[in-house]
Amino acid sequence: MNTSPRILSIEDFNPNGRHNRTSTASLVRLKGGWLKQAGFHSGAQVTVNNPSPGVIELRVCSPVQIDATYFTAINQLAAVLE
Repeated sequence: MNTSPRILSIEDFNPNGRHNRTSTASLVRLKGGWLKQAGFHSGAQVTVNNPSPGVIELRVCSPVQIDATYFTAINQLAAVLE
């Protein structure tokens, strides 16, 4: 399933707190229901690769706990397909 493209802002990240005004890193926040729709469920682990400048790959690499709603959806889909 493809989700719509998102436009996110790159933030300054300073692990030393607000008192040190010099940013030492960048930060991207990914959040929203669209992540779950894209297969990124809470508790999953991901790998992050940087194959070229300006490109980041994010892939789920661990199994995710599946709740009852998943099985309900699978059963509904199976009923429709029959």
